[in-house]
Parts: sequence; structure tokens; C-alpha cells
Amino acid sequence: ALLAAKQSKWEKCRKEAEERMKELGDYFSGERPLTRVKKNENLQRWFHDISGKVASIDYQDSTQAGRKIQQLIQALEGVEQFQEVEDNLQVKQFLADTRGYLNAMIRVV
Repeated sequence: ALLAAKQSKWEKCRKEAEERMKELGDYFSGERPLTRVKKNENLQRWFHDISGKVASIDYQDSTQAGRKIQQLIQALEGVEQFQEVEDNLQVKQFLADTRGYLNAMIRVV
């Protein structure tokens, strides 16, 4: 049962990580209601780009997937150093959640 559910767990984690990155990209557009963040096109593009990279990870190629996921985790840790991200607890939580999903994907692979 565990092996049968392996790929579905992978897909669920990948989808969650991808959606969180899209939401953060939208957040930094400065156009979402109830947000008081200044528009930052660089962070907006960056998060949308990361979302695309998460979506492109292939479950079948476990070695390559593991490497890509590790690079994405490092990139997410690096982006936390930016002032716009560091000062916002909600964004930091989204990043931590996403890293958790990516780590779960590594364990599944």
C-alpha cells in the first residue's frame, strides 16, 4: 500500500509547493487585496519561475529530481535574506511550508 501511494503523495506535495510559489508571486505583484506590500516585479517573477521549476520535476527520474529539489530548497533559503521576505512572517511561513513539501518529495523519491 505504501509503494502504491508513493506517486500520489509525490504529486500532492509537488502541487502544494507549486501553488504556494504561485501565491507568493501573486503576493509580490502588489495587486492582491488586503496586502500592503510594495510591488516587487523581481520577486514576483522569481516566485513564478520557481513554481514552474517545481511543476517540471519528474517523478520518474529520481536522481535528477533529488538534485533539482535540493537546489530549490537552497534557493528558497537564500530568498529569505531579502528585506521584503525577512520582515514578513506570512511569507516566511509559506517558504517554510514549501521547503517541507519539497523535503517530503525527496523522502518519497
